Amino acid sequence: MAKFNPQAAMELQQLVSEYWDELDSNQARNVTNFYLEDCTFAAGQNYSAQGRAGVRKFYDERAKVVAQEKEGRLTRHTFANFKVKFASDNQARVDFVMINYSGSGAAPIVFSGPSMVSDITFECRRDAQGEWKIAAFKGQPMFVTNEPFAEKFLAKARSLA
Repeated sequence: MAKFNPQAAMELQQLVSEYWDELDSNQARNVTNFYLEDCTFAAGQNYSAQGRAGVRKFYDERAKVVAQEKEGRLTRHTFANFKVKFASDNQARVDFVMINYSGSGAAPIVFSGPSMVSDITFECRRDAQGEWKIAAFKGQPMFVTNEPFAEKFLAKARSLA
């Protein structure tokens, strides 16, 4: 195992922050820019894909479900328990807990708690330009609300596999 690198750890934390901001503020339009071309993507036990096209398919399907929300959809993704382990200067594993808050309509939305809490792993590598990218995404929902959107999208995600 490589020595812990605080600078690289901050770069990886920034990657994670910008990734979730892409989903919240840009509806995942540019999400594939965070991935290496030969990436793997696994969302729960029911959806896995190879390459950026598989990532794009997942978020396009999510966008279709969001588009059915007449009042729009507001989301915020947060993360906690951020841990980095370096395999080398150019390869690292990032583990964290992602907490998603979402609801139909505009802010402020009244709700009783997070929409989903997931264990997430990003296997990251530096690309040819030295930028950290996601080589493998693994997300495993641990807690999911019974809110209609979550139920509808999770059911749809099962059918994407």
